[in-house]
Order: sequence, then structure tokens, then C-alpha cells
Amino acid sequence: MWTNEKILSFINSIYLRPELWDVEKNCYKDRNRKKDSWQSVASEFAITPEEAYKKFRSLRTYAKNEQKKLHKNSGSGGGKIVKWFAYDTISFILSRDIPESGMDTENTINEVSSTLYCIFTFCLHSNTCLAMPTGLDDS
Repeated sequence: MWTNEKILSFINSIYLRPELWDVEKNCYKDRNRKKDSWQSVASEFAITPEEAYKKFRSLRTYAKNEQKKLHKNSGSGGGKIVKWFAYDTISFILSRDIPESGMDTENTINEVSSTLYCIFTFCLHSNTCLAMPTGLDDS
């Protein structure tokens, strides 16, 4: 039976093992270390490593869904508070388990593409970009 106290203890046990959740750490890529860590967590809670991993995934998904609700409602009058008891405890995982992507990356790519398009268009129309950069001629 997963009591609230046991769930918080489980989350804290995961937190102490960044190889299980922190994609920015080199240890995250070490399969043997992860396997050993899942085994340790499992034995600590008298479950199998597969059950430990499944429980973690379930809690992480729940936390991510709560986070989405929070962000979705933040613009409409604001002030939504997450009531899930484990949200604060598991918040360490919310920005660390997926490599950086999304709007910021897309915006950066769009800005660079737009800038390159403008430069290319200018070069085509003015013929100024066809000159050899200084310091590269053979003489």
C-alpha cells in the first residue's frame, strides 16, 4: 500500500540518485549505474526494480500533468495552486528529465533562419557578398 508518507520517501530516494532522473548529468547515461540504483530503490521499498520504475513514471506523469494545469491556468486570473501533496517534493524532476526543447529553441531557430534569409536576399540583390574575405587571397 502506497501511503502519502511512503510516496514522499520514495520520491526522496529517487532524488538522491540523479542517474535516475537528471538528463544533464553524465551518470544518467550509465546503464549499469541506473540498473543498480533501481535495484537499490526497489529493495528499500520491498518491490521489484520494474515496479519501482513504473511507480516513478506514474508519479512523474502525474506531476507533469499538474504542472501543465498550472501553466494553462496561470494566464486566466492566475493564482492556481497545486493541491497534490507530493508536487513540491517531486518538483526537482519537472524541468530536468527532458532535454531542452520547445518554444525557446524554435524561436531561436526561426530568428536565425529569418536573419540568414535577409542576408542571403541582400547578397543576391547587391552582389556585395560575393567578394573574397580579407586575408584569404593567394598573393
